[in-house]
Amino acid sequence: MATVDVTVSGNQLSAINPKEVNRGAQVTWNFIDPEGQGRRLLVEFHTFLPESGSVPIQNRSPFNPPFPPATGPISGIVDSAAPSGLYLYVVRDGDQVLTWSTRLSGPGTFQGNFGGIIIKDPPQTGGVTG
Repeated sequence: MATVDVTVSGNQLSAINPKEVNRGAQVTWNFIDPEGQGRRLLVEFHTFLPESGSVPIQNRSPFNPPFPPATGPISGIVDSAAPSGLYLYVVRDGDQVLTWSTRLSGPGTFQGNFGGIIIKDPPQTGGVTG
């Protein structure tokens, strides 16, 4: 299980960004709203950047089905066949895309409205068979 603790302050989000997760893991976005506004937030995936460095794929999510808007935690299980790479998402409050005060770190330059999760291939285990 992986938890993404996101603090919501006004229209700003703050969290570890991006977050590494494993295939088959349950991922939960826990929104902490000190202002107690009871927002109905939505995690919406937009772009997948394959680990291989090939062309980005639009509207690709490692979760199936997509998440519904929620007032509490948002949770899903990463597809066991999800390709390795960086999945970019936005958090919406109704029609408004919230921005990140903790910008996405990693290769490239990203706008402040993207969060990300990284799925990596497990390390190869070598061994001698005989």
